[in-house]
Amino acid sequence: MRMSGSFNGTATDLWICCGFVPDWVHLWNLEATSPIEVVWNKQFMRTLECCEGFIFTWHSDPATFDAEQLAIGAGIQPYFGGETLVSGTGTLGVGTTTYGSTSAVYLRVDARDYRYVNADSPFGIGDAVDTTIDGWTLTTAASYAGKLSSAATGTYIGEGSPIIIDGKSYVINTFTSNGEVAGEIVLNLPAPTGVISYIGGMYGMRSLVAGDVTPAGFMVGNATLNASGNICIFEAGQYDR
Repeated sequence: MRMSGSFNGTATDLWICCGFVPDWVHLWNLEATSPIEVVWNKQFMRTLECCEGFIFTWHSDPATFDAEQLAIGAGIQPYFGGETLVSGTGTLGVGTTTYGSTSAVYLRVDARDYRYVNADSPFGIGDAVDTTIDGWTLTTAASYAGKLSSAATGTYIGEGSPIIIDGKSYVINTFTSNGEVAGEIVLNLPAPTGVISYIGGMYGMRSLVAGDVTPAGFMVGNATLNASGNICIFEAGQYDR
């Protein structure tokens, strides 16, 4: 089993409840001035010096980087889950339920489709202002820019949101204003004008709430990589044996 995802950095201990206890984890901070990555696998736990992995900070010269061993509390820890969360702060406090908040504590994978208005959403939460967002228009192919068929609030849809147009997957790289005016949306590729069937959340993870029982996953204890307000991504998986 393996998976990847993204989250908004918090600069504090953060539990990524991906649904299984990983044998290895690889994380990147995508918005740091110098690229930062952390690597960990279960074999690192054999030594105290790097039981929570290594952190690498890359500089302008591709051959130049800083590397540091991560000891207890400074990197990645496997998390077995099964704990019931409570409201407020504390060891099992949810911190916040605000989407993408830098005060989040426990995160789970968010596969919700946010292109609806609240009333039409299957889970009661949407990002459309007036009507379901179901169309994409490419307005400037050279810059991959275009617009949505109707306005989005930008609470859930934004930079980083996956979007499916005519059955093909793209990602929103730039979201300006409400996205319904030519050029306000820039994708990772010049998607032809077509039908939108899905728009996911910009962070890919959402906060668990009070009363939830935490799925298994891993804890991120490194605030350098997990910088507040920076988009971070991870890969995690299990070995065959």
